[in-house]
Amino acid sequence: MAHDRLDILTLGGTPSSSDAPHLLGSLASDDLNVNLMRFAGENGIDEHVNREVDVLIVVLDGEGVVTVGGADTVLGAGRATIIPKGTARAIRSNGKRFAYLTCHGQRRGMMPTVDGG
Repeated sequence: MAHDRLDILTLGGTPSSSDAPHLLGSLASDDLNVNLMRFAGENGIDEHVNREVDVLIVVLDGEGVVTVGGADTVLGAGRATIIPKGTARAIRSNGKRFAYLTCHGQRRGMMPTVDGG
C-alpha cells in the first residue's frame, strides 16, 4: 500500500481472476493481508494447517461451516472467529451462498487448495 493513498476493497463483485475463482479481492500491506472469499453449494477451502499466523474470519453473507481440529462450527452473517495458527482447519459453504473476509499477518506460504467449482 502506498503511503499517500488508501487501497480499497469492494465488498461484492466478481472474482478477481480465473486462477482463484472464489477470491473476490485482496488487500495487502507490509504487515496485513485481507481476502474476500465467496462460495456456494458445499464448496470451500480444503483442510490444511497454517503454522505461521492466526486468522480472523468475519462472515458477511450466508452461512458456512468452519472445521478446526475435526470439530465443526456453523458461522452465519455477522459472526467472527479467530482460528489459531498450527491447527488443522477447513471452511465451506453450508448452502446457497457464503461470503467472508479473512485477515492475518503477512506469511510466506500460498493460499490453501480450493475444492469444488
